[in-house]
Amino acid sequence: MSDPAVLAVWQAEVDRAREKKPKFRLVTSPQASTPITIGLFFKSVRVVLPQRHYTPEELKLIFRHELVHIGREDAWNKFFVTFCIAMCWFNPFMWLAMGRSSEDLELSCDETVLSSLGEGERRQYAELILRTAGDGRGFTTCLSASASALRYRLKSIVKPGKKISGALLVGVAFILLFVSFGQISLAYEAGTGESAIYRGMVHEVSLRQVRRDENGRFREELECRDEGALTDYLTSLPLSEIVDGGDDFYGQTGEQIVLLYDAPEDILSVILWDDYIKVVPFWENRAYYYHVSGGLDWGKLDQLLGEPA
Repeated sequence: MSDPAVLAVWQAEVDRAREKKPKFRLVTSPQASTPITIGLFFKSVRVVLPQRHYTPEELKLIFRHELVHIGREDAWNKFFVTFCIAMCWFNPFMWLAMGRSSEDLELSCDETVLSSLGEGERRQYAELILRTAGDGRGFTTCLSASASALRYRLKSIVKPGKKISGALLVGVAFILLFVSFGQISLAYEAGTGESAIYRGMVHEVSLRQVRRDENGRFREELECRDEGALTDYLTSLPLSEIVDGGDDFYGQTGEQIVLLYDAPEDILSVILWDDYIKVVPFWENRAYYYHVSGGLDWGKLDQLLGEPA
């Protein structure tokens, strides 16, 4: 930016915001359709103006708006909300909260700018927003967001009133998320039982014991009638690894089949219940949980495993 008239207004608003040694800069871009601020870190923050003419009064309102965003680090707020969406994409309340939170960032900024303006300047500010409708996607802030949010913002400028905060919706979404967390599980494709259950050692392990447990307690020992057929069945299972199923899931109850294998490094434990498999390589000191796509064939397992004669 080299226009002295624009730079004069910019410097006046920077001084008004009490930014003594700002590390952010003012630039112009032919790709920008609305005044916008980009960047997360102060040294990389840029206030971008479209290549069009603005009056000094308009520039004053634009710079005040963007400097409020920079001072409150609203780009980081948008980054946090986006991170929440990435982690909780399955929660519809989080998507609703994201939209309202983004609108609230702009509304709060509007209120801060308007607090020092008279009636005539408020109207000019509303007209400026209408003329510069743009796109505020990503970790950016802009004078005017998408057209769908214009009515909401303009109504707030003309008739300020009570609004439901997007931050409140984010909080409600998180509460609902944690309340339901024990009933939610995330699963990712893990391949077949050959790699997930036997850890690539299918020919190096041998079955030591088979037993039936109930609620985590030993009930009876079982006999494997055909170890080869059992291994072939388990290695062919399509599995998805469960990342988090909640405390209720990990403390599984009911009837379980426990297979103990001798492996080169230590004991390998394989627990079958419902449509799930828990694999515990003792030498790794941790457990892996898998969901069986299509479910376990308990009829087949009953044929292969039975009480000792």
